[in-house]
Amino acid sequence: MKKRSSNIELLRIISMLLIISTHLFVVGGVRYSDYSDGISRNEFIAQIMGLGGKLGNTIFIVITGYFGINAKNINEKILKLIN
Repeated sequence: MKKRSSNIELLRIISMLLIISTHLFVVGGVRYSDYSDGISRNEFIAQIMGLGGKLGNTIFIVITGYFGINAKNINEKILKLIN
């Protein structure tokens, strides 16, 4: 039985939440404002959340690669993915 890495699992969950919140803010329409002379508070928050989503996506991919590098039968999994 393998020992679970709770800290890495927690980081994976946080990265998922960052990705979901980015989709809610950016796709949800918060990014656009009625101000013509500068950036609004909502737009600023949406840009920060956009950066968080990019960071969360990168972290999630790195963690997935970390766990996938030691997987057995990696060639079979790649062939299943392609087909």
